[in-house]
Amino acid sequence: MNAPSKNGKIPLKKISSGCLKGILIFLVVGIILYAGLIYVIDIVTTRAKIVAATSNFRNLEKYTATYLKNHTADGSIPITEGEGLSVVVVDDNGRETRAESRFYTLEHILMAYGIQERPFHCRELGNDNYNYPYKTFSTETRAFLKTIRNYEKKAVPCDDQSLDWTPYNRAEVSLIDLSNSQGASKSFPVIVKNGTIDRINFYLDGVVPLKGTRCAYVVLKNVSYRDACALSELINGAMDCSSEAGFQYDGRLIFNKPSADKKTDVYYYLCHTD
Repeated sequence: MNAPSKNGKIPLKKISSGCLKGILIFLVVGIILYAGLIYVIDIVTTRAKIVAATSNFRNLEKYTATYLKNHTADGSIPITEGEGLSVVVVDDNGRETRAESRFYTLEHILMAYGIQERPFHCRELGNDNYNYPYKTFSTETRAFLKTIRNYEKKAVPCDDQSLDWTPYNRAEVSLIDLSNSQGASKSFPVIVKNGTIDRINFYLDGVVPLKGTRCAYVVLKNVSYRDACALSELINGAMDCSSEAGFQYDGRLIFNKPSADKKTDVYYYLCHTD
């Protein structure tokens, strides 16, 4: 036992240099292990949300195919997005008119037929919409009504502005843009006007654009560039060039160069009709 010093304090033994080295090594190893754990958790979390989004895409493909098979005679889908008054709407007197597309989505059509229960969610990818009401789609007239319903099918007081779906993840149907060129000279095949997707196309084989009239697709809003690249890598496979090019024009999933905040809108092909 150490004897008290003249001032009454018990002197402590000096820590040897070897002991100090051991403590430092222990701390460094702990920091490395912690950083590695955070990295692994980040990879697993990212992978989980990418796989979940891909599963949602596949489900929407099946839902759309079911609609085309069982609920349309001419093999077409109503337009749900385009510039101006592009969506067919039936007013309270049964008269057909047209309305702006930002209030309407493909998913509302699928829900009207009981094919889909509610709008999909993409698990921290883009901007999900959980609580918004939606416009009712009439299965008899194959047009949207002006009646506003919530997901429990109850009428709710709500003005049109609060029904705007353009800031959110959703599935849509737009006209196919037939002005696209082929091969290396192609440009990003999505035409947006006044915040609305007016026309769209896809290079599913990397060379030839779609031929037809209408295209059904998913749009994820404000996805991080990192997540967009991960989606493209998983879905597009060998056609993925997003990490090197900074954008993705080819395949089932496409996106343009990200904005200053490193966010971009992602588009996924569902189907198209002649």
